[in-house]
Amino acid sequence: MNLIRELVLTKEVCSTLKGFDGKLRKEEANSKKLSKDLKAMSHVKAQLESDKRFLQVRLDSVVAKETDLKAIPKIGEERALVAEIAVATVNCNFEAMVVEKDKLLVEAKEEVERVKADCANAEARALSEY
Repeated sequence: MNLIRELVLTKEVCSTLKGFDGKLRKEEANSKKLSKDLKAMSHVKAQLESDKRFLQVRLDSVVAKETDLKAIPKIGEERALVAEIAVATVNCNFEAMVVEKDKLLVEAKEEVERVKADCANAEARALSEY
């Protein structure tokens, strides 16, 4: 009779362990997915920073051209005025793009932090359940 009880208890323990193993595998898969998401967000962040640097170089180039146009004597006044308008427009557009890129960068950083927290929570859950 004791042997039967031990077998039943052993079967229950094995079943429970299999359940924990399944949960652990699921959490490991989620953790891997979150790690991939984190890498993708890091790549997006790097691309946004690269785009921001590129736009700054373009803006510097336009400003340099504006300076050159301002150096043109009287006949170039109209061109300089057009250049100023163009530069003002570019500056406005650039500032809007920088603000948007900064917003995206902040969102990307927040998403990275959220993914890190999710990974840590998943790992903690997996360890506590196992």
